[in-house]
Amino acid sequence: MYQDQSVIVAVQHEEDVVMTPLLSQSLGMNCKVGVGALPALENDVYPSAELLDVARKKCYAAMEQYNIDLSISSAAAFETDPSFQNKGLHREIMLFCDRKRNLEMSVSETTAETNYKSVMLNSIKELQEFSETCGFPTHALNVVVVNGKTEVIRGLNNWKHLALNFNKAYKEKGIVNVHTDMRAAYNPSRMKVIRALTYKLIEKIKTACPQCQSPGFTVTAIEKGLPCEVCKRPTSSDLIHHCTCTACGYSREKKYPKGKRLENALYCLNCNPR
Repeated sequence: MYQDQSVIVAVQHEEDVVMTPLLSQSLGMNCKVGVGALPALENDVYPSAELLDVARKKCYAAMEQYNIDLSISSAAAFETDPSFQNKGLHREIMLFCDRKRNLEMSVSETTAETNYKSVMLNSIKELQEFSETCGFPTHALNVVVVNGKTEVIRGLNNWKHLALNFNKAYKEKGIVNVHTDMRAAYNPSRMKVIRALTYKLIEKIKTACPQCQSPGFTVTAIEKGLPCEVCKRPTSSDLIHHCTCTACGYSREKKYPKGKRLENALYCLNCNPR
């Protein structure tokens, strides 16, 4: 459907490195990189509740700037999960906008496979220990320097520069805020998620509505309750997937969407309480 059509990949931190080859190869799109379409959103890390709105603003700003009707963007949120030893959580959303058809398609991923951390340190030894826990130097670190005004030194991915800026900040405050750089170009863990989401978005775009042939006919709601193979009680596994077309409203359901009619008792809270 989008063969040879131009699409703006609205990015700020080299997400296009993994996105554009996949979009070109799988959908035949002519990808243009819209860097800096939204300079006010330079951090590219936002509260989780705002991700879809941020991605939408990026898409429409890029379409306006380049006068193209197709755009793709992503946005991320990072937080700690107090229910699981304050382990970092990464939520990424990717949005495709087709302005001419008035269509939007989004995919998202939430994962604990992230190096997201922010700590206060007061020695080079602590800095060394911290850097070893978060993938440095392939994953860059940021150092907050307070010298009259607060400045964040970003993208530090070699020890010499990291230690230099740490010592500078330490002389000013006696304690230093160091955190992981979550921008995609400096964080391979985040880039891995962006790659996976690009594949997911491609599959969504390629799935056409059986009635009107518009793209994006995929799962919009899930009913749980696949019966347990032993006790036959409902489990939390998927029983029915509902698909709806955002263009014409056509919908249908698919029972046993994963090809099985019973769930292993291992996943049944009645047979295997946790």
